[in-house]
This record gives sequence, structure tokens and C-alpha cells, in this order.
Amino acid sequence: MHALRYHIFSFKGRTITDSNVTTNNLPGRTRLLLTNIEPAQGGKYSIQLDKACPETELSMCLRVESPPEPPAGKPTVAIVSQTALTVSWNPAPYDGGSAITGFVIEMEQNGEERWICVKRVPNSFSCLIDTLQQDGCYRFRIRAENVHGTSHPTPASDLVTLSEDNRTNGTSEIRANRPTASPTSSGASFGSDVAPGESGYGGDPGGLESAPPQQSAPPTVKFSAGGDFDEQFEVVKEVGKGRFGVVYKVIARQGEAGTVMAAKKVKCIRMKDKERVWQETAIMESLEHPKLLRLFATFELPKEIVMVVEYISGGELFERVVADDFTLTEKDCVIFVRQICQGVEHMHSRQIVHLDLKPENIMCATKTSHEIKIIDFGLAQRLCASSPTRVLFGTPEFIAPEIINYEPISVQSDMWSIGVICYVLLSGLSPFMGDNDVDTFSNITRAEYDFDDEAFDLVSDGAKEFIAGLLRGRQEERLSAQQCLQSEWLSLKSGDNVGVNQIRTDKLKKFIIRRKWQKTGNAIRALGRMANLSASRRVSVVPRETNPEFTIKEK
Repeated sequence: MHALRYHIFSFKGRTITDSNVTTNNLPGRTRLLLTNIEPAQGGKYSIQLDKACPETELSMCLRVESPPEPPAGKPTVAIVSQTALTVSWNPAPYDGGSAITGFVIEMEQNGEERWICVKRVPNSFSCLIDTLQQDGCYRFRIRAENVHGTSHPTPASDLVTLSEDNRTNGTSEIRANRPTASPTSSGASFGSDVAPGESGYGGDPGGLESAPPQQSAPPTVKFSAGGDFDEQFEVVKEVGKGRFGVVYKVIARQGEAGTVMAAKKVKCIRMKDKERVWQETAIMESLEHPKLLRLFATFELPKEIVMVVEYISGGELFERVVADDFTLTEKDCVIFVRQICQGVEHMHSRQIVHLDLKPENIMCATKTSHEIKIIDFGLAQRLCASSPTRVLFGTPEFIAPEIINYEPISVQSDMWSIGVICYVLLSGLSPFMGDNDVDTFSNITRAEYDFDDEAFDLVSDGAKEFIAGLLRGRQEERLSAQQCLQSEWLSLKSGDNVGVNQIRTDKLKKFIIRRKWQKTGNAIRALGRMANLSASRRVSVVPRETNPEFTIKEK
């Protein structure tokens, strides 16, 4: 065996040139030393022991956690009354490697050049401030918080003056037919001083990590459902294409000009197509929550309907956590599942079920953030207590037993899907996957699964108990979204010494590849076979007017 001659370190496949990184080659060992490390230096580090032998390369992932970056851009202000206004802001581009737990709203009054803390709000991008003085002049700025501290402040908002004759002199808006939410928040006492130029790093996050989600105010950027889409938006590029239409990145020309959004153009040849889209937009208009995709406007064109929604650049959650520069731990899973439950709890509080919760519909807000968004409300339904709802659609592997059996659904049908997502995220395995759809449906109806695979060896008992509380055959026995948020597992904090082990993602990568293959191959799966198999077990038949197409929707 020849002697080792080289010790070559690299970062994300590139030679390390940072001035704060040094290497020491000592007898029998090599050391890589990083001093005053920056968040951008988190990622995959590799060492090649022998230049002549590529197989001697070893790798490890380093994650650097820090206070978050401030929200992007300056906040906007909309005047509500002579003594009240709403402050809105954008998400933070980077969360510091740990979920953002809340935001601090700071205010400057009458040009005094003294900033005071007026409120702390969790899980919202807007806040109502209703204790102001008439004829007062105000500016606002925002800081983001996580368990490691507080960000620098954003640039200050434009100056606004509250008076009797300028109630609408806040942010320029083009109002749409959107429902009005009642913004609520809680937080720090009014009037806490903030020293001039104070960075806020290392501050106490205020215990906001486990605070309940707050209902957010309507977004300040609103566009009319009428008018010309091309007049109000500039199309930048195509970012996605599906069976029903195309998604574009667009920039607003009116309202808050320059705001980046996404426009989903849906083909609507038949009236039935339009009715399907209008049902989806009606559902989205009734939902206002930071974890749910926001709808800003709709435009009806001769052969298509355009839905303008917020732009999400982070990609699918599962693809982010298997990236080379991401080290997945059980604590990360807690952060992600908690946010899913927060968004779903908001939907369920309005008696709305999503019915298509799956990995492809959980997106990351940005490429470097732990913030997630639930998307695609095309199958969502509003439940009515006086009229039981039955459906025969969903996605194989993620649908609940009652859907397969054509039994009345409830908000608990979504909770089953969350249990499956959590199982897959922690292990990379699909709990009910069979050789074909019929086998899969059979496994689901029997609620047969286990934690025997070695992938669960390092998963905590709390995580397994959480999943077991969701994957119950009887709907009434499953945990609700609210109960999930109060569970011991989702209450884990970043400082808790639980769930710190790295989760291997090789099986999760295979799961993602299989899902993509299914979508490009036999993507639309018939449920007629299952309907025929279960027809002998029930007396009722499908009501003609409901017209379920016996399809499992796969996109």
C-alpha cells in the first residue's frame, strides 16, 4: 500500500479560499479549522486523502445556525382609521438555519429619531396597530427572530400621517373582492425603547417558538379581479407547466409596482373547467395564513383563468432536505411538521379540508429558509355538518381509509395524510406502499404499518407516538391539528437534547425519484377498480349529481 501523499479539502466541490479557514497536516491526522464562521459557510465539506485515489474522499455536512436576516425590503403601511393602521412586511430571505419564531415591530414617532418596540407577533406578515395618536407622524421597521436572536432591522417604512381627512393615504392599493380578516397579535409591551443603531443580535426571542399561529391581515398588495391582466402585470418567464396550464413569474405594474408574484394560467375550455377553478379560488379567498399560499387576484379570459398568487422560490420541501448542503435531523422535521399543522389547523377552523396533502404540495418559501407553504387547493372542500361529504379522489399512498371506502370525510382525513408525510420524512419509506394501487389501498384500509425498519432506529419514541396518533383507521381517534400543535413532540425546542442525530436521506432520495417517475409515466390512476372491489361492501352508490370521476389525482 502506498503512503498517503495529499490532504485536499473542498467546500461544495470547490477549493476553499476563505481567509478564516486554515488546514493543519499533523502526523496521523489532518485538521480543518474555521474561525469566526459565517452562515454562508455552512454546507458540505470534503477531504480527499490521496489525490491519486478518488475513492478516498470523505464528506460531512456543517450547518451554521445564527440569527435570521431581516425581512426583505421596507415594510408598507395601510391606514385603517384616524388612530389605527396596518403594517405589512415580506418574509426574511434567510432564517439563520432555524425556524423564525416571530417578528418585532418598531416605531418612530414625529421624527424623534428614537425607535420603540410596539409589538411582537408570531407567524404573521402583518400587524394591526390601533393605539396611535391622531395627527401623529409614524415610521416603522421590522426585525425577524429565531431561537438564536434577532435580526438587524429593515429599512424604515415611508412616513405616514394619521388625520381625519387622509384615511386612505397609506399604501397605494387597488382593491379586489377579498374577504376582510381581523388581524390580531400579541407581544411586547408598548413603548419599549430600542437604542439607536442597535443590531438586535443575540436578543431573547421572547418564547415565541411554541406560540399559537395568529390570523394574518389581508395582504397590502391587491389587484382587481377585472381589467386587463397584461396591463397590471409584466410576465418575466415561465417557471412551470402542468396538465391544466402554465405558471409564470410576473412583476406587478400597479399597486406596489415591482412586487414579484406568480401567475397560474389555467385552461378553461368547458364551463365545468371554470367552475372547478372558481371553487378553488373561493376556497383560497377565505384563507389567510402565513403557511398557506396566498391568492391576490383572478382574471377571467376567454379560454383561461389567471390566478395571481405569491411567488415561492424554494422548491419542494423533500428536495430541499435531501440536498448535499442540508443536514436533516429530527428537529428539522419537527419544525416542518409544526408549520404544516399550523396551516392545516387554520383551514380546519373554517371547516375546509385540503384532501391532497402530499410532499409535492409542501413548498419552501425560499431556497435557504425553513419556512414552508402549503399549495394546491384544487381538491379542497368546504364541509357542511348537515350534508356529509364523500369523495373518490386523492393521491395514492396519502389518502385516508374513509376516502377509499367512500365513507363521509372530515377534517381528520387531512390528518391521516400528515401522518404519512411525517413517516416518509423521517424514514424515506412509504408506510402503505404496495406492489400496485389495489395493494396500497388494501394496506391503507387495514391501517397496517410498522416502525421495524432500521431507518427508525434513531427516531425518537415521541415521533413514533405522534405518527401513531395520526395513522388510525377510525377518524375520531386521530389527533386533530390543534392536538398535534399541543403534542409533546411538536413542542420540542431547538435547545432540547432530543432529535439531534442526522437522518440518512438515501431512502428519501429514492422515494423522490420514484414519485417523479410515477408522474412522468402512469401519472393518472383509476380508482374504478377499488370502487368495484368495495361496491359489494356497501349499499349506497355514487350519487349521479356528484359525478366523482373515480380518479386518483396525481400531478
